[in-house]
Amino acid sequence: MELLKNFDVAKIIIWVAPGVLIVLFRSFVINGTFPKLDKDSIAGCVVASAIYVFLIVAAIGGVSLTGGNTSFEFGPLHSIFLFFALPIVLGLLLGFIESIDLIGRMFRWSGVSIPSPTLSAWETMFRELEKDTVMLVTLKNGAMVWGRWTSGASENLPDSSSSRDRETLDLYVAQVGVLDSQGEYAPVEPTRGIYIAKDEIRFIEVMNPKAPPDTSNTTIEAQ
Repeated sequence: MELLKNFDVAKIIIWVAPGVLIVLFRSFVINGTFPKLDKDSIAGCVVASAIYVFLIVAAIGGVSLTGGNTSFEFGPLHSIFLFFALPIVLGLLLGFIESIDLIGRMFRWSGVSIPSPTLSAWETMFRELEKDTVMLVTLKNGAMVWGRWTSGASENLPDSSSSRDRETLDLYVAQVGVLDSQGEYAPVEPTRGIYIAKDEIRFIEVMNPKAPPDTSNTTIEAQ
């Protein structure tokens, strides 16, 4: 068949594999999981591959990636590095830069305000939440849970964490506490963490851990 005559596996790998690996490992760093690839995301992978191949060609000075006489011998090890190892490293690096909002912080530091790269206030809040921040989680049944956003490693517990999946906005707080008679936060003993499912959360308040919370103010629930 004429169609199969021009089929070249090497070219398919060159134009698809780098983009797929970049997208997969970028998402892994940001979300902790590999994304599902569908027909819509493949188009983005092809675009990413095209940009990547263009930059590689520009960087190594006109080396042919599809054969022909070149001044550079393009062997199997070069192929593995350029089309597999390097895209994985690049995807991890891009994911790390995006997860810590490095570019956004640099712009805001210089006085330029740009939109957050994350798509929800939930993601932004928990990404920027400082260690030891005190939280008050009010549940839909009216119960209130005081906790501190901290590491549970010292107590052989998991670290505090929040979901990065917008379909499952659940929460784990590594240290549960109470308010003492002076209105200051104090952890309960023995130390324990608490998992709170998405459907149980009504709203969340975050407070400065260096100052006791003001419990006299009335919290207004967003509609």
